[in-house]
Amino acid sequence: MRAVILLWAGFVLLIVSTLSAQTFSVANQQPVSRVPYAQNPNSLSTKRLPLDVMSHLASNSDAIAVNVLEDNGGWGPFSWNDGWWGFKTWSTPGVNDCCDVPLYYATSSDPWYVVTECDYSPKQNNCGWNPVGIPFHAPNRAEFTQSNADNSLAIWDQAQKYLVEFYQSGNPGETLPACGATSASAACPIHMHSCSLAKFDSDQDWGGVSSTRPGNFAPFMGVIRFQELMQGQINHALYLNTECVNGPAVFPDVYKTMAWLCGVSPAPGPANRPLEGSLFFLDYTDSQIQSMNIPSGKKRCLPHSRTTADM
Repeated sequence: MRAVILLWAGFVLLIVSTLSAQTFSVANQQPVSRVPYAQNPNSLSTKRLPLDVMSHLASNSDAIAVNVLEDNGGWGPFSWNDGWWGFKTWSTPGVNDCCDVPLYYATSSDPWYVVTECDYSPKQNNCGWNPVGIPFHAPNRAEFTQSNADNSLAIWDQAQKYLVEFYQSGNPGETLPACGATSASAACPIHMHSCSLAKFDSDQDWGGVSSTRPGNFAPFMGVIRFQELMQGQINHALYLNTECVNGPAVFPDVYKTMAWLCGVSPAPGPANRPLEGSLFFLDYTDSQIQSMNIPSGKKRCLPHSRTTADM
């Protein structure tokens, strides 16, 4: 499992209450102002940068940021060596967003499923985001990532306002089982390797225990949608993979579930590498971003600089 850090965006959200009554789909996505966890005041990914952010930089912060973005081997979704920083595989039926993880827009007309057993889930720590026993809607036979190693699946059950994520290892061709359940009481049982479930509006995006991603961030945390990429407006922090991390873990990774440590073969050495849970931001100006010889999609992902009055 690779390490994860956050790339801070620092935008203000305008949530329109009437949006909650609408039903969205891949073809009709929610506006860029409608993002998970934004209505919880304790969520981190939708907060602005603090006024004194420049007083809390690590001495080698620039070198760390460069390493994370370049990622040496080109593993991370925001690597300069990766042609689209992870925005590559959109072919799975129902897939919506980046990083090869199918994201489904489930509605009340989709079948009911329920996780009856999860090999690794938040229940082990008696914390939030435990999906076991909670029925939810999902498309019949929804497909996982379809890789030979790590397979993931993400579902937004709009009827229940749940965000659900699953992880399975090494099962190409994996799908949810065929299901025609029309009621929660008859939900089709599923057994998953790793699972997590959070409430779209009321939960926060950190501080629980997530078994589907390191850092213990909530499902969908940091996901970039097509509309955000096309419109060049991302109202939340981004979630990045990097090759390895240094220890110990830091806030907001409060449960300190360490990912791959730097210096452990074949990971790179620990020099100028982030701590697990590290937060960082980029302070390029608009003109600097526009002058970069990179695709426009990458330019839209680079947060713009923030002035003191803007934070």
